[in-house]
Amino acid sequence: MRLSIFIVLLSLIAVSAFAQQPDSTVAPVKQAADTAVVVAPPQTTPPVGAAAVVAPPQTAPAPATTSPSSDPDGSRRVKIGAGAHYMKTVGDIKDAEGFDSNALNLVLALKMGLGLIALEGDSEWVLDYGGSSKTLWLPQVFALVGGLIYGGAGIGIGYLDGEWFDRPVYSLRAGVNLPLGPVAVDVNASYQFMNSSAFEDVDSEDLDSVTFGALIWF
Repeated sequence: MRLSIFIVLLSLIAVSAFAQQPDSTVAPVKQAADTAVVVAPPQTTPPVGAAAVVAPPQTAPAPATTSPSSDPDGSRRVKIGAGAHYMKTVGDIKDAEGFDSNALNLVLALKMGLGLIALEGDSEWVLDYGGSSKTLWLPQVFALVGGLIYGGAGIGIGYLDGEWFDRPVYSLRAGVNLPLGPVAVDVNASYQFMNSSAFEDVDSEDLDSVTFGALIWF
């Protein structure tokens, strides 16, 4: 009887001791729960009082507009000019009796720029050429190189009293082109190699001349 009571007491003590030990299967779960990292959701609205930065609207740059008659640098442009040439005949014909070696010519011109090269077409009228009371028409084409200061050469043909010259007219020209706002003033000098049997009383004498002139380009 005493032995049974003693065994029962030992059993109660063992159960009590076992109950007081920590449960190893539950504790890690509790620690994991205690150490879990809480991730806050990303803020989608700025905090109160923070200045909102608003990017300026992007606007596409306006396309560059150029005149159809010119390049972006303005070098390709068709211009119209008008002016006058003073012509001084220096060839052998100047010594012919009754020949007037001085003349004042009217000029209309058209020029197209091609970078440093310009093509120019001149239509020149020499009133009362050589004192003959006849008008000499002299169309010419020039190729000119340069800008403010330029030079070049040209070729043309003369027409006098219903007859074309039987030889072309060659010219050498140098000048200065001065821009003045919307217009430009072209001051130039030319030497013209001219020879023709246009006059009945002239056979071999040449008609070479020097001209000094001014054109206004629009």
